[in-house]
Amino acid sequence: YSYPKGAEAGHVAFYVDYPSIDMRLYAYRGGDSFDITNGKIVSGETLDFRIDSNLAPIFSRTGVTSSDEGVDIVFTNNYGATLTSLYNCAGIPVSIVNLHPTTSSFFAPSGSLTCLWDTGNSAYKTGDYTIYAKVNVNNIFNNLGSIQGVTVSPTIGTKTKTEEVSMGIDTPTPTPTSSVSTSGSPGSIKTTAPTVKPTAKPTTATPTPTPTPTAEPTAAVTETPAPTPVPTQTPSSPLGTVTVMSALILGILAFAAMRKD
Repeated sequence: YSYPKGAEAGHVAFYVDYPSIDMRLYAYRGGDSFDITNGKIVSGETLDFRIDSNLAPIFSRTGVTSSDEGVDIVFTNNYGATLTSLYNCAGIPVSIVNLHPTTSSFFAPSGSLTCLWDTGNSAYKTGDYTIYAKVNVNNIFNNLGSIQGVTVSPTIGTKTKTEEVSMGIDTPTPTPTSSVSTSGSPGSIKTTAPTVKPTAKPTTATPTPTPTPTAEPTAAVTETPAPTPVPTQTPSSPLGTVTVMSALILGILAFAAMRKD
């Protein structure tokens, strides 16, 4: 709009732009950082948010203060509580509300890619986290309500991934179970602590034994040997022998006596 009367050669009074807002999720790994929006998140990943908008000129105006309405990252944890700050890699809570983007692609909280959210911090338990960006500059959200891409960012949906931890047993590759939402309502990110699920060792089928034919039992014939006859000796009578000897001696004596006579 220009004045006076919208003259083409007049002076610019103000610009009218239709607001736009988007948000991307970045994995912060030093020189190997990358966009992980709608990707997989492992518990322990360090993350940052990039706000893409056309709102930078608003916050570059003279007289804007840090207390003026800006862009909020609405972060709801798995217990349903809305957080206003996140723990960074140094364990320091960093505010994620009332941000003032100064560029069209602005990394929270101050413009440069950094470790804003350490998902490995013990404050973040396993569960679903709902995250989106909301704009309420000049009460735009209060007046228009939730409009995706205008007053709220589109859904950020990510699949989960758990680390494989070796404990001397086989561990399966986990299958992501969360889904990506494409509706205008805020999406969710699920962080999962490492889970170890032992896999049963492969079972080797035991072949069914082939029955071995068993011969009919043969009755054992036991032969009892006939007893060998033992010759039976009839013992001679000692008395009979003595009698014969005595008679013989008496006979000899009698014969001798007769010859003397």
